[in-house]
Amino acid sequence: GWQIKDGAITCADPHDAGDLCTDAQYGAFELVLDYNIAAGGNSGIMFHVTDAGGATWATGPECQLLDNKAGRDPQKAGWLYGL
Repeated sequence: GWQIKDGAITCADPHDAGDLCTDAQYGAFELVLDYNIAAGGNSGIMFHVTDAGGATWATGPECQLLDNKAGRDPQKAGWLYGL
């Protein structure tokens, strides 16, 4: 569901995209990115997650990526989800 297009990671099929993950473990890091989200889009970046537990979203924080104008989630872009 993901592809590289014009040097950017793009979601070609949101119904088959799944999570982008790494097997490597990282300590402190700085993540800088630009993103473009569809009208009403809702996504996020989870970090420091593990395979322990039932779901990755339950093991680490998520930085919300959202269309703040047309999105339906009360969380806003850049917020740590649920905090």
